[in-house]
This record gives sequence, C-alpha cells and structure tokens, in this order.
Amino acid sequence: MPSIVTRFYRNDNAEHFIQNFGEEGGYYFFLANLNDWTGDPPTPTQKIEDIDFRIWDKIIAMKRIVVSDLSLVIPRYNWTSGTVYKKYKSYENIFSGLSAANTFYIVTSDFRVYKCIDNNRGTQSTIEPKQTDLINTFKTSDGYEWKYMYPIIGSDIQKFISSEYIPIKFAETVNNFNTEQFNIQLAAIKGSVDTIDVTANGSNYVNFSGQISGYTNTTVLTIDVTGANRVDDDFYNGCDLFVERGTGLGQLVEISDYDAALAKITLGTALSQDLTIQSADEPSFIRIGPKVTIKTDGTTQSTAYANINPLTSNGVNYITVVNKGVGSNRGTITITDSTFIGATGSGATAEMNFSPTKGHGSNAVRELHNGALMFNVRLSKNEEEDLLETSNYGTYGLLQYPEYANGTVVTNTAINNTTRLNLSGVSSASLTNATALTSWKVEGLTSFATANAVTFVSNFDGANGTLSITNGEYTNGEFFTTGETIRLDNDISYQGVLDSITYSTVQPYTGEVLYIENREQITRNPLQIEDFKIIVQY
Repeated sequence: MPSIVTRFYRNDNAEHFIQNFGEEGGYYFFLANLNDWTGDPPTPTQKIEDIDFRIWDKIIAMKRIVVSDLSLVIPRYNWTSGTVYKKYKSYENIFSGLSAANTFYIVTSDFRVYKCIDNNRGTQSTIEPKQTDLINTFKTSDGYEWKYMYPIIGSDIQKFISSEYIPIKFAETVNNFNTEQFNIQLAAIKGSVDTIDVTANGSNYVNFSGQISGYTNTTVLTIDVTGANRVDDDFYNGCDLFVERGTGLGQLVEISDYDAALAKITLGTALSQDLTIQSADEPSFIRIGPKVTIKTDGTTQSTAYANINPLTSNGVNYITVVNKGVGSNRGTITITDSTFIGATGSGATAEMNFSPTKGHGSNAVRELHNGALMFNVRLSKNEEEDLLETSNYGTYGLLQYPEYANGTVVTNTAINNTTRLNLSGVSSASLTNATALTSWKVEGLTSFATANAVTFVSNFDGANGTLSITNGEYTNGEFFTTGETIRLDNDISYQGVLDSITYSTVQPYTGEVLYIENREQITRNPLQIEDFKIIVQY
C-alpha cells in the first residue's frame, strides 16, 4: 500500500540521537589510511570485510566525541539580492527541490535565520531582512514578508557553520546564548492564516478603486462614480470595502446598501477610524470588490480582501490578508460577488496557507529541519602524542563502542591506535626524519629475501628507536616477532632489530563503524588545527 515516512520521523531520530548521546557515550572520530590512493579516492563499500576488518587495519588515531560536538543542521542558503525566494505554503511540499535559488528560508550576513512568508507575488528580494521582532512577521520595502526564526550565536558559529550547512536547535530552556530564540518560541502565534494564493482568477467581479468624494460619518460615505463608473442601486451591496492607503488604512467592512443617485455607500459595520476625502492631506484610497469569506476552526477568524484586475476581465488578481486570525488549522475560503441581481462575477478559487499548529518560530527544528546531523571534531596540537600530528591520512570516520582487550567500552579522550615497534641498532640517522618516513612500508624479515609482514609507518621516534605503524597489511598472515630485523621499503640502509612490541589499548575489530569518508591525502603538522565536519542524513 502507498506510504510515506515523514520528515518528522527523521527529525525525531536525529533529535533522539543527540539526547541519548550524552548518556551513552562511546563514540569516536578516527583517522586512518596512510598510503596514497592510486587515482581518485575510492568510494567506501558496504562489504563486511571492509567495514568490520580492513578499516581497522588502517586506523591510526581516535578522539572521543562529546555531546557538544553534535548539532542538528540545515542546508545553508545565504540571502542574496536579486533572488526570487519561495514563499511559505502549507499546502505544498516546500522542502522539495530546495536550493540557493529555490528556498523558503535564508541566513543573513549577521547569522540570523528568517522564513519567507510572502514574496510579493514572485518578485526579486532586494532588501536583506534585519528586523528582530520576536512576535510578528514584518515587511521590507521590496514587498517581502519575513518571520525572524532564530539567531546563530556563540560557539555554534565556529563549530557548526560550513559553506553548506548552518546549525538549528530548539531552545529547551533560556540562557544567555538563546534568549532571543526562547522568547520567539514563547511568543509564536498559533494557527494563523498567513497568505492566500489565488488558484483560479474567475471573471466579471465588481471592482472600484479610488479616493472617496465625501464622508458623512463612520457608516456613510460617497464615491466618485461619474461617467463610465456610474452603476445601479444596490450594485455594491454585499461587497467588501477596504481602505488601502491614507487615513483609516487597513479597515475592512461589508457594504450593506448603495444609492446610485447619490453615489452613497452605507456600511454594515461602523468604521473604527474616520476617513478623509480627496482634498485632505492624506485622502483615503479605497477598493471595493467581491466578498472574501474565511471560515476556520480558529478562535479568531481571519479576514482578507480581493484585488481585481480590469485587464483580465475583472478576475481576482491576488488576495491580501488583513487579519491573520488565531488558532486555525483548517478551513474554507469563498469569493462571492455583489448581491446585486445583475452581478455576474464567478469562478475564482483560492488556497489558504496556515502557519504551523503552534505558530511560526515555535519550533525552528520542526519547521525547517529535514533530518541532517553534524559531527564537529577539532584536532589540535595539544593532542599530538595520541593523534600523531606528522601522519598522513586519507580516511576518517565515526566509530561506536570500541572496546579494551577486557571487553569494556573505551573511555579515553584521545587514543594512539598504532602498534609501536621498539628497535635497536637502527642503521641510519636519517630515520629521525619522521615526516619523510610517513607512509613508507615496513617489512619484518626472517631473512632479507622473505618478508613475513608488510604495514605502513605512521611515525618514527628517532630518540627512542620506536616505529609507530598501522595494524598491518600482511603478506602471509604472520605478525612481527621480537628479535627479527625490521627494514623500510626493501632498503637495507633503513633497518633495526625488533626488541619489543607495544599494542594499542583498543582491541581491534570491536565496536561498530558508522561512517567512512575517503579524501585526498592530508598531512598533519605540529601547528595544525583541523575542524572535521561530518554530515549524517537521517
């Protein structure tokens, strides 16, 4: 049967992973693979041999991951002037095909995240949103309507921002770092009708726009209908009158009666603010059009008016929401022409866009996240001894629950996972050049003619005669033995006698390898600080 796993399921899994992470522990970042690739890095496989065994033969170091190294993340889309942003729509899959040129949310130059509520009927965005209203949406002068969602602050800017991703969180409690987001969540307006999209224009609707010619009181006014604009008695009955500009801006009322001889309009409900006529400093500009009726399950009903376009047979061009309402999750919208017996407007339909159940900004993760998780691991020079900063590596990844030899889960912060060969009688002083030795093969010999093990050098401590090597890539399954001669890359001038072997405290082939990534070879050095950002999709 047809089915779907919603993005909320992925969100929930990702969130629970972080919540449980601090309690469970036992997750490690690892570096591996000293030898250069032949050609491009190969794509990791799902083979049991590769995941369970061979990767272990190449792990040289591990670092414990803590819960502060994790964050939910969303794709990063920087606000860019000239882009037509996708408006928020509750009746469409707005997550489909997201890209920098097709996104409904953006991050600004000051690391604030905004959701696009309305895109001014598909025009370009030219004004970067900057307002930080914690409650309401706001409009910029380019006609875009935005909702401020949350700021990216503190260490999150360094740890979890990349060229492709930004962090996203839910503010569980208020603190110095998330006060704005916490207050945005508390102030969210539940169940509003944000915008209304016209899905069919229809035709022949009543339409008047202009300044009023006379004003008697809050229920009676006159309009200029001379010449072609003159119509019959009751022509505007049942229509909506909206004050679009000037004094009394934003008022929406229904017309109960129209006297054609006097061009007099009587309103069914009194205006809350007086209007001014043409000769005033701020004359009231009105529109008269079909009635938009919205019925929802909300505690406060939404209201809107229809803009009619005379160039398209008086069809409905767009609908402007006047009052967004509260508590709405579903409803119907109808567009009806005047009750005048000769009115012929029909055919217009529309879809309402409802906010999330708890309102825009109530839960940024639920509203913007789609199941991605970032691990950020920083390797710094104070970890040199365990992480062997002079080593090359071409693979890194994530490992869960590696064990000590006694079967308990590893708890060390940083781990040197190499095998140390302690040599005597080293024949060449040049072996102290550890950087030059990195990735060289090591051979253990019963005689110079037969190699019984081949591995790769991670580091060489010339003062103590210690070679650090990977677990091994063996030619015939044998391990090194004390007393045998060790040499490098079949070169007799680089050799010594194996006195003893020190193994890693971690038992090989334990735990679960969760993630593997192959890269071009990278060389660490004593001054290097590296940030690894690993994205896991749920």
